[in-house]
Amino acid sequence: MKFQTKNKILNFLFIIIVFLFFSLVFLYKLFPLSFIVEINKAAREYTLPSSLIAATIKMESNFNERAVSSSGAFGLMQLMPDTAEWLYQKNIIIGNWREPENNILMGSYYLKSLILRFEDISLALNGYHKGPNKIQRMLNANEIFDRTYSNRILLYKTVYTLLYMDYLNTD
Repeated sequence: MKFQTKNKILNFLFIIIVFLFFSLVFLYKLFPLSFIVEINKAAREYTLPSSLIAATIKMESNFNERAVSSSGAFGLMQLMPDTAEWLYQKNIIIGNWREPENNILMGSYYLKSLILRFEDISLALNGYHKGPNKIQRMLNANEIFDRTYSNRILLYKTVYTLLYMDYLNTD
């Protein structure tokens, strides 16, 4: 009798371990990570958590460096050409803003500027997505806006922190 109980417990533990293994494999597939060096560089440069930059890239382009949105946003961080031009004028990068490293640097600078402007990560992320002037108008009018976008990025940030803590700067 003891042997059967012990065997059932071992079988149950084996099933749990297999389930956890495949869950982790699924999570790593669902949350890819490329451009680690570039993300960590931008994080250090603009004092942002690397996991936040990775989460923003996941949300914006799913790490597709050639992604183009229907509104014309381009690259990993999905910068609009006008925003990229404005950032380019600030001499943040030298070279093509469409290159992954430059796109990450410019997008990170822009995100940091929105965090400083709004003093709230959720508002900054929504400003990144919808445009800061639109968010400011909504705030001024006391309008409620959907925070699904910012909530999703913050969830992704947590996942990237847990999955890649040994690779991303966690400051």
